[in-house]
Amino acid sequence: MLFPFVRAKVVITDLGDCEEIRQIYGILSRFATFRRPGAYLIDVFPELESWAFYDWLSGWKKTADYIHREDTKVFTHFWNKMRREIDEGTAPHSWGKLFVQSDYKKHGIDDLAAIYAAYSHVLFANLVVL
Repeated sequence: MLFPFVRAKVVITDLGDCEEIRQIYGILSRFATFRRPGAYLIDVFPELESWAFYDWLSGWKKTADYIHREDTKVFTHFWNKMRREIDEGTAPHSWGKLFVQSDYKKHGIDDLAAIYAAYSHVLFANLVVL
């Protein structure tokens, strides 16, 4: 069961037959592998962030940028799909639909922040279910 609160749609399927499920599991895999506390020395000593030599030596920023790009692609896919469904009048009633239709920009939330707000908390809440 994935994204039930944002999309008001329950998806139950075999991992192998659905590209969207593979994308979601990719996010979960990256989260479990790279985002656990202590995975990088920078987690233990955050002051290393400003040391160019450490950046060159460890490559942690490249990994973080890769994770951000990949996660953003997946979240943006679902966001754009929902926006299309809203425009077509086929989107089911859900928290995500209401959020997309809200005036989130007047509160200083840009599109990328809105995308992450709409999907990341639900995705990782489902991590417990999976």
